Amino acid sequence: MPQTVGSFVKEKLVNMGKWVAQETSEMDDLPGVFQGLSEIQVTVLAGHLAENKAIIIHEDWQALISKVSKLPTVPGLVLSAIQKVRANDSLHEKFWLYMQLFATVVNSNEVLE
Repeated sequence: MPQTVGSFVKEKLVNMGKWVAQETSEMDDLPGVFQGLSEIQVTVLAGHLAENKAIIIHEDWQALISKVSKLPTVPGLVLSAIQKVRANDSLHEKFWLYMQLFATVVNSNEVLE
């Protein structure tokens, strides 16, 4: 059975949360926070990334933080996690690949399997 966009994005978001928790300190709750979001919420978040693709293309941390902080459904721990990743150069490439994945998948017409 094919996955919905929402279930795929949520699965990858939870995976990203596990990775960030593993690579940083004080982020152990992040995977659970992401798991607690609905598929609709994560799809809307991915939609915001897709609408603001320049943030991803230019790897603009300030613009990302500004955008995410204005979204009412984003838990506060997410901003802390972005700051932790930003502070660790070795995590940047993978983080931005996740952002690219979320923005691309939400605009995809393909069936996810």
